Amino acid sequence: MTLEQVIVAIAAFLAVIAAGLIPSRRPSTDDAGPARRPAGIPFVPPSIARSLAFAGIEDPSRQRLFAAVVAASVAVGAACGYAAAWYLDLDDSPGVLLVAAASGIFVFVQMPFSWLASRVAAQRVEILTNFAVMLDLLQIAVEGGMGLAAAWATVTDAVGRRGGALAAEMRRVDVQVGLGASWPKALHDSSERTGVAEFGALGSLLGQAERFGTEVGRAIRVQCDAMRHEEVESIEERAHRASVKVVIPLVGLLLPATILVTFVPLLIMVIGALADVSPD
Repeated sequence: MTLEQVIVAIAAFLAVIAAGLIPSRRPSTDDAGPARRPAGIPFVPPSIARSLAFAGIEDPSRQRLFAAVVAASVAVGAACGYAAAWYLDLDDSPGVLLVAAASGIFVFVQMPFSWLASRVAAQRVEILTNFAVMLDLLQIAVEGGMGLAAAWATVTDAVGRRGGALAAEMRRVDVQVGLGASWPKALHDSSERTGVAEFGALGSLLGQAERFGTEVGRAIRVQCDAMRHEEVESIEERAHRASVKVVIPLVGLLLPATILVTFVPLLIMVIGALADVSPD
């Protein structure tokens, strides 16, 4: 395979990748139901745009920049794979070149997506860390006689003093409710934006409280108790997993060291004693 053929093959592969990055525009068929999905950002697949939104990156220009970084990673990975095959004198076989290019692409594409996964995890942890405290403050405000909207605005101001993703999302919910959306709808949209299911659960509880006439403070207390119960269960589960993981270094490191310190000197003494024994 000549160099021109390799370049053409890589260009065709990049064209396929670029075509896959262009989202398909599907018309909305839901006129009276939930809110219509916004039109996709050019060159950004909906799945990547959703993950970027979970990470707190909703600016279209920044999302297109991430898609460009992914495309550049594909090109750099293919080029590095070909360069490695050429350096090792393995460029005579088209199959080897294809495997080398695919391996380079796989390695380089993992970098931006690993960064994105870490951003999503950090954003989720940042929201959930203060979510239970926010519910406690909201419960105190509602049971103190404030309306839900006033209590939400007050708690938003209190949480916003420390900044963070939770305060920003609470402001967006407050604005959406102020524009006429219901609390279940606004909190469900917040759950869709952030990927945090606790927003949707809170919206469902508030909807049930409004539908059946129960106290809002009691519904918030139920949500807060459920979150703490899940957190305790998660801590216990991680503790059980840690006890199992401890066995690996215990068996792999401590047990050989114990055998080495305990039995090897005894074995050396036995071998020396046997060597000193004469046939007579």
